[in-house]
Amino acid sequence: MSETQPDPTFVPLDGPPATASGGENNLVDALITAGIIAESQRGDTRVVGDIHRDGPGWAATVELPRGMAAVTAIDKAGLLASSLRVKRQRIEMKADASAEGHEGRFTLWVADSDNPYAGPKVYSELAQAQRWDFWQYGVPLGLDGRGRRVDLHLLWSSLLIGGLQDYGKSYLARLVAAAAVLDPTVRIVLISGKVSPDWLPLEEVAHKYVIGADPRTVRKVLDVLDETITDMQGVGSELTRLYREDPASCPEGKLTKELTRRPGLGPTLVIVEELQELLDAAALMKVKTSEDEDGEGARTRSAKDVMVESMARFVRVARFAGGMGMFITQRPDSNSVPTALREVCVKRASFRVKGDRSAKMVLGDDAVMNGAAPHLLTEDSKGIFVLDQGAEEGHSTQRGDVIDLPTFLAICKRGRQLRIDAGTLTGYAAQFGKPVEVPPEARIVADATKAMREAGVDRMRTEDLAKALNLEAGDLRDLMEKAGAGKPVQLGGMPDGKNPRGYKLDVLQSRARRP
Repeated sequence: MSETQPDPTFVPLDGPPATASGGENNLVDALITAGIIAESQRGDTRVVGDIHRDGPGWAATVELPRGMAAVTAIDKAGLLASSLRVKRQRIEMKADASAEGHEGRFTLWVADSDNPYAGPKVYSELAQAQRWDFWQYGVPLGLDGRGRRVDLHLLWSSLLIGGLQDYGKSYLARLVAAAAVLDPTVRIVLISGKVSPDWLPLEEVAHKYVIGADPRTVRKVLDVLDETITDMQGVGSELTRLYREDPASCPEGKLTKELTRRPGLGPTLVIVEELQELLDAAALMKVKTSEDEDGEGARTRSAKDVMVESMARFVRVARFAGGMGMFITQRPDSNSVPTALREVCVKRASFRVKGDRSAKMVLGDDAVMNGAAPHLLTEDSKGIFVLDQGAEEGHSTQRGDVIDLPTFLAICKRGRQLRIDAGTLTGYAAQFGKPVEVPPEARIVADATKAMREAGVDRMRTEDLAKALNLEAGDLRDLMEKAGAGKPVQLGGMPDGKNPRGYKLDVLQSRARRP
């Protein structure tokens, strides 16, 4: 039987049983060989329905003997693959989540090829979309092994993305961001621990935009998280007011699609990229627990603990008001994926990882116990990820659609215009691209330094420097003081033998270098 063109009269195992019962017997034989059931349990094991074609592979639902849990069988998927004489990545085993399913029943799908997710790149439909309804359509992600489309609905939840470097995490995150960008009701907050061009296009639309992992940026990240939580609590207060005045307009006290059209009531997506870099940097810092305390007696806490708590708190308190988080990390361990954060992210996606321990760090113990296996993806599994959306049907494995960086920039430019038209362009993006007004005192030190260099001197009288800068001497002194350059000082002996007051080049240069 060819793997590329499967025989429509296929049988699931090697050998030619001519009837469905023969195929079922072969499958039960494989379960016995794998040690999933004993020979004595053959009669108590059955295939529900029939073994049938399902996309580029075959599928069956197996009911185990009474008292045997499906997770026991799923845990032995590798042994079943050996018994079936196929590679482990061809097998998908999941607890049966159908209406007729129960704890002792699992579904089995075996692909015809070793890599059912292989194929040409599929470019996202978002690349050409002029506008997107994030509320109704969610995020179009890609194709599963059967060739079925997979969508992600992120409202009322948050997403954790993990996996090894260079396997496609940023591409998946970009799909989510693009869908949000093309809906002008969605407010976007971008926080990234790495300075790179990956998220530069979001400058066009982001309400907040913070890049880096130095101490100053870490403090800014904490401030942005606090500000965003405060904003979401403001939405919550407005929803409370609306519910009191008109319960029908705010059923269940939650945000509705109709309410998102009101100014300031749209959903908010917080994107946190390179989570591990931010947490590593924050682990080296302490922050005060109260702004009222100062000095040696001030109480402090690890900035990492505060950051994790702030992220988790945002997810918890902002959910009903349309708050969503997307957290991306490339080193899935207990340090970079704290349990307190993972557990509040209902939806989780993992690209290739090195072992089941890392898989559990991203997806959680239950998903891995139920067959999710990103640790079994191979080196050629670029763009392939395991997604657990927290629903009864469990996890799925798929190959993500593609949006490259130039296309993402074009999407963000469309998103910017959508927000301008809708009146929802706010914060960082509203100021992006505008010329920055620099007050004279902010330029004066640089201008004075330049004037001395051009004159080829290392000091200048106040009057001479003021003349070079087209200023009055008094105005120069005022600007220098406002800029922190101090008052004129004695210059020492000058060529005319006098010791006037003025400014020295080395002093101004040191002032200019101060943060």
